[in-house]
Amino acid sequence: CGQRPYLPDPVAAAELIAKQLAPLGFRIKVAPTRDLDEYFQKTSTGDYDLMLSGWIPDTPNAFDFLDVLLSSKNIPGNEKTVMSSINLSRWKNDEMDRALDAYRLDASSARTTIASMLHREAPVIALMYGADILVHSPKVQNVSKGFSELPLFSDLMLAV
Repeated sequence: CGQRPYLPDPVAAAELIAKQLAPLGFRIKVAPTRDLDEYFQKTSTGDYDLMLSGWIPDTPNAFDFLDVLLSSKNIPGNEKTVMSSINLSRWKNDEMDRALDAYRLDASSARTTIASMLHREAPVIALMYGADILVHSPKVQNVSKGFSELPLFSDLMLAV
């Protein structure tokens, strides 16, 4: 709903996505909302088949991103508004909920399960996931090379 720094022309972006999906047999009608009220009404009731939406996480922690977008408890509706619940895919999956609970306790144990479900089910497709840039010296060791989280300074080692 409306322009954002990460999506300056949402209608043009939606039309381009629809055009790219057309050869796969998808017929998509781009229907922008009139205003913020209509956007919130549609997202609260699930009155859409496909949603182009954006959200910038408050932290660089991958769990925050995954939990907000994929947990069943974050499906908007009734008392939950899109401001506090942003699982706009409205995807509900008990296995994912259990994996997210496990991720809270030990990220490494749940990563494979979550990645497998995302690949298999594709409830959301991230067109962009923020601009994280990490620069470090060869003297710094234990830097994670995964996309899913930034390293904690307490985990890094400095070779002398």
